[in-house]
Order: sequence, then C-alpha cells, then structure tokens
Amino acid sequence: SVIVSFDTNLFSNSEEAINCFNGQTIDNSSLEASPSSVTETIKPSNSSVRVALTFDDGPSTTNTPKLLDGLKKRNTKATFFVLGNKAQNNPEIIKRIYDEGHEIGNHTVNHQHLNTATSEEINTQLVQTNDIIQSMTGFRPTIMRPPAGDYDQRLLSYGMKIILWSIDPRDWQTKNTQTSIDRIVPVAKNGDILLLHDTHQESVDAGLAVIDMLQAKGFQ
Repeated sequence: SVIVSFDTNLFSNSEEAINCFNGQTIDNSSLEASPSSVTETIKPSNSSVRVALTFDDGPSTTNTPKLLDGLKKRNTKATFFVLGNKAQNNPEIIKRIYDEGHEIGNHTVNHQHLNTATSEEINTQLVQTNDIIQSMTGFRPTIMRPPAGDYDQRLLSYGMKIILWSIDPRDWQTKNTQTSIDRIVPVAKNGDILLLHDTHQESVDAGLAVIDMLQAKGFQ
C-alpha cells in the first residue's frame, strides 16, 4: 500500500503498515469484491496518523515515472500492485520502483478475476507475475491484490498476504482528478488503505494532491 505518513515516520512497506495495526476492521461491504474477501484489521499502535495509498494495474510507460517523480519529491513511499504483462514490457520502471524503496505486489499477469479462474490459471497468474518481478529486481513479492478483490480459498494456499482496500474513489471509472480527491480527503482516517491506478494521469495527479492535502490538514 502506498504509505503516506503525517509525521516524519513513513512505513517502509505495506506489510509494515498491516503489522502496525490491529483492531479496527476495514469495511469492504460497499466494494466490488467477492463475499469471501478477507478484511484486514487495523488500529494504530502509536499516536502517528497514517494512511496507505496503493496503485494498481501498472506500470504505465508515461504515468508511473511521473508518479515516482512526485513521490520522490515528497519523500513518500508507496506500494504498486503491478500486472505481469505490463511489467514485462517496462523492466526499467519496475527496477526504478524497487530501487527507490517502494514495495511491489502481485496483481496477476493480465487482470484475470481469480474467483472464476481454474486452479491452473491461478497458478500461472501468480507464479508468472512473481517470476517476472523477481527477474528484474531480485525480489520475489510476498503480497498480492486480486483484481476487483475477487478470489476464493484456493488463493490462500500460495501463502501470500492478500491486501484489499478501505477507500475506492473509482478513479479508473471517472477519470476525474477532483472527483477522486473529493472521495478521499474528507473521509480518510488513520489506517485507511487507499486505492488508485497509475494507469491514468488524472489518478496520478489525484494521488499526489491527496498527499499534499492530508499533510496540510495538520498531521505533520
């Protein structure tokens, strides 16, 4: 999950964010996810106020580098749930994500919904994507996000942490920067996991603006 900290302490990765919290259940009832979706339980372990901002479906040849520039300028780390086919075509971007200290998660090869996939397809989607990422970074992902949050018990056998979300502004649908901002900033609370997509310039602009606006609310 992309991590935005409102003090100077940043989570280094989404696993640290998940481990830092326990207690308050993220409500995914309004999300387009399967009924069996696992919800993370989170509660701040200290007085810091933090949210996690995640980017799905990339990398984008044009938009992801702009996002990385913006995150670097703000000294903010993020988690990118990448597609294997796009990673394969953009090895330099995947390496840059990793080299700049962001976390990379598995989002399948081509955004296949795993609850309707065969067991063989699930294996291909996960293993092939992990292989691609590892070949470029030397790092094998330990977290994954199933497309649309759709999965069943078969996915659990792979031992990867399944990371969903608590705020979805539907940025991929509206493609409107201000709408995404308006759906995040007023409701964001400590421990939230925000979902955006670095495939759209409007989403990148929204993500960077959200960082600036939340920090400006006094959580610095």
